[in-house]
Amino acid sequence: MVERLLADFHLANSGGLDPDIVANAPLLENYSLAIGPSYALSGVVSGHPHLADGRHVVTSQVFYLDPERAVARTLSRWYRLGLPHGFQRN
Repeated sequence: MVERLLADFHLANSGGLDPDIVANAPLLENYSLAIGPSYALSGVVSGHPHLADGRHVVTSQVFYLDPERAVARTLSRWYRLGLPHGFQRN
């Protein structure tokens, strides 16, 4: 898991992040930063391989967060980021 995480950092920082990885990642809507023993994201997930759509979740530890590119990398996977908590679509 750590080797994959490090490889993903390298790809993201070099601009070589595979668009298919992000396109197929679960979507996290109405998200916010969750602070505990480590930083995580809290929000409503869809497209997760193990969790039901519409479920409120707290992710594993966040290692990479880029709101401008609307992506985040946690210990276990990439997430696409929808709108953060407090924002609404027009």
